[in-house]
Amino acid sequence: MNRRTAGLLRPRGRTLLAAVLAAGWSGLLPLGASAADESASGDARWRTWLQTHAREIKSLDASAASTEDLEFLGPLLKDKRLVQLGESGHGVSEFNRAKVRLIKYLHEKAGFDVIAFESAVFECDRADRLAAALSAEDMLASAVFGVWHCREAEELFRYIQETKSTSRPLILAGFDTQISSRSVLARPAAFREAVAVLDPVYAREVFERDGLFVRNYALGNWLAVNGESGRAFYDRLARWFSDHESELAAADPSRIRILGRAAWSMARFIEQRLAPAAEAANIRDKAMADNIAFLAEAVHPDKKIVVWAHNLHVMYGDSQVTGWEGVRPMGGWLSRRWRKDMYTIGFLMGRGRAAWNDRSRYRLSEPVPDGLESLLLSAGLPFMFVDLAADAAPGGEWMFSRLAAKSWGFYDTSWVPRDCFDGILFIRTVTPPDYF
Repeated sequence: MNRRTAGLLRPRGRTLLAAVLAAGWSGLLPLGASAADESASGDARWRTWLQTHAREIKSLDASAASTEDLEFLGPLLKDKRLVQLGESGHGVSEFNRAKVRLIKYLHEKAGFDVIAFESAVFECDRADRLAAALSAEDMLASAVFGVWHCREAEELFRYIQETKSTSRPLILAGFDTQISSRSVLARPAAFREAVAVLDPVYAREVFERDGLFVRNYALGNWLAVNGESGRAFYDRLARWFSDHESELAAADPSRIRILGRAAWSMARFIEQRLAPAAEAANIRDKAMADNIAFLAEAVHPDKKIVVWAHNLHVMYGDSQVTGWEGVRPMGGWLSRRWRKDMYTIGFLMGRGRAAWNDRSRYRLSEPVPDGLESLLLSAGLPFMFVDLAADAAPGGEWMFSRLAAKSWGFYDTSWVPRDCFDGILFIRTVTPPDYF
């Protein structure tokens, strides 16, 4: 796995945007810290409103016998096609556990049959197709980025496998433009096999060119030298799949569409890697939004989808976050078309320890006085959910206010809660994941 896929860098003293780019796009990274006094947690009316309206989540355990504490989600999500689950940092055990429980609930109780990860289109589709032949750990490792290679997330993949023998299997999908696992090494042969049905000569070229890219794209300045020709190659391959879909798709139309989309995604990936920072962020987030729309319209048109990604990707709005100016997030792109069919939940944390993308541990910095985390801590609940569409007055004005908040529980930023999310799931105290 190359260093961008693993997200190994932890730059300091950079802008938020530069940190995301340096991390290989798999999450935000530490840039600074601040001290705070939890007792100064905002206007007293805001705290009173929160204590009245926050809903306690009783457990993060996906095997919990009762789902009574999650039943409030039914009315909120009954008419939604897309539910996005964010996370302010990737290295948080409790975020993973909470998501697995929510996804299981959404599948069993609310009719959501697809889980779409912030990971590669090809790798996730391949892992789903091979689910019966893989262990849960191997299925996870062959699909998603290394930041989620942990026992907590493994529970989701075990559940996916268990559902494959039922009348309503949970389907794994990916929407990122990037390469997310070593199983991409199987992609050149997959391209060749599909193309060879109609054009054996072009199939050999595709096999050789994609293989060359997979082996070399992360080495030195290889992409800078070969990027433009590579982008043209993948755009041509994507068009070839589109032009010949009717001839190729008789046996397995979704596989042909996925292969075409994987080629299209590689062209966008090369564009973002060659572009200046703000432009690169917009290329990626728009492409990820386009990939989710592709899954919803071309691959799973009759299914409801859960999305797993970072808060910065799933949030609505443009340039809402301090340090992320000039970027329209994936959720902002999706909301232009799907807003009434979406519900987006931002995940935040208060105190404890978590892990950077290289798995090294760190302690969360103290919440900012009168900031969002301090306000949420004032409710006194270990795990809780706040619906931002709830009655705002009196006391709910905080939802419409620009508040200091933390990325990764560490980096100082600010945003308006109601402009970015439909709901917030808050974990009071967090711990690092149990990595493989």
